[in-house]
Amino acid sequence: MAKGNRNCRSHLDVMRGMPSRRAARGPGSRRPNRRSRPDEPEAGSGRPDPSSERITPAYASSENKLPEYPAYALRAGCRDGIVPVRVFVDTDGNVAAQQDIPSRPLSSDECHMAFRAAVQSAVKDWKFAPAFRQKPVPGPDPRAPIMRWEQTPVTIYLDFEFSFQIVQGKGVVHTR
Repeated sequence: MAKGNRNCRSHLDVMRGMPSRRAARGPGSRRPNRRSRPDEPEAGSGRPDPSSERITPAYASSENKLPEYPAYALRAGCRDGIVPVRVFVDTDGNVAAQQDIPSRPLSSDECHMAFRAAVQSAVKDWKFAPAFRQKPVPGPDPRAPIMRWEQTPVTIYLDFEFSFQIVQGKGVVHTR
């Protein structure tokens, strides 16, 4: 067994007869009850905390295609540009809407308008695994662990940033 952190107790310690951390505190000692509210479940009780609701993220499909660098923008001499976009994903995983990110205004020059049009055209067809709100559903015995999680699909938005660049004379698009 490697020497190291003695704060953790391995199965070898038990076989050697070493005391557990609880035994080291003394017989009959208990950890203090750290519940701040009487209706809050005790830590480690396995009962769900009613506020333990969570949101799972939406995941973009690997089949989603990046926008293409517009050929007319390349001919017009456009170089590099960044297009941030907020994509709203509905409960079925489809793009419900897209808009500029409020804190990231887009330049209104001709090149950025061409880049924005390319982003809008590509993103409208994207697919996602939808996001879910998950709530714990306790079993019939309130002292028993969570029996299951109730999942409800939710509409969510995701922010993307597309980088349009010229690399070796060709238009290239990346996402960050």
